[in-house]
Amino acid sequence: MTSKVEICNLALSNIGKGVPISDLNEASEEARQCQLHYPMARDTLLQLYPWRFAEKTLSMAEVENDWAERWSHAYQQPSGILKLLRIIPGLDIENAINPVSYGRRGERIYCNHAPAFLSFITRIDDPVKFPPLFVDALSWALSARIAFPLTRDARLRQEINQTAREIRASAETSDANDDFNFADLMAEQHVARVV
Repeated sequence: MTSKVEICNLALSNIGKGVPISDLNEASEEARQCQLHYPMARDTLLQLYPWRFAEKTLSMAEVENDWAERWSHAYQQPSGILKLLRIIPGLDIENAINPVSYGRRGERIYCNHAPAFLSFITRIDDPVKFPPLFVDALSWALSARIAFPLTRDARLRQEINQTAREIRASAETSDANDDFNFADLMAEQHVARVV
């Protein structure tokens, strides 16, 4: 079972800090830096890529439309949204592949469809729900944020940033390769027959 403290200890180990912390509230500079940077490192990593484990699809709640000159419908943006992926019109959410135009202002999302569903990346605070490759990428992303405050070594920070980018790319590639789309398979078969 993964915890925030375990992720922070991985991050500390990545920058050569061998003494682990036992609590984010303990009176150490390592714990203070981890507590300060962990939420932003997590949310940034979640927002940068459409991680399948963090994707949600919800029916949107229609609200008063204050942009009626442009859009037919207005919806309340759900809480915890980090990245809007797509609007899905109607009730057939399994077969919705065509993109739908939308607008955003404040806490509202606008489109010309009702009902409408929203597919988005949500903030996940429970590290138990993180896949191992995301945990690894998050530990390195956190390392990149805490390396300089804890070591004052600019060269180490640069090396950690490079490693963090590589680990994140590997985790994203693995996540993308876990997705199977029957339409893609059919397209490949069609191309093979045509050629």
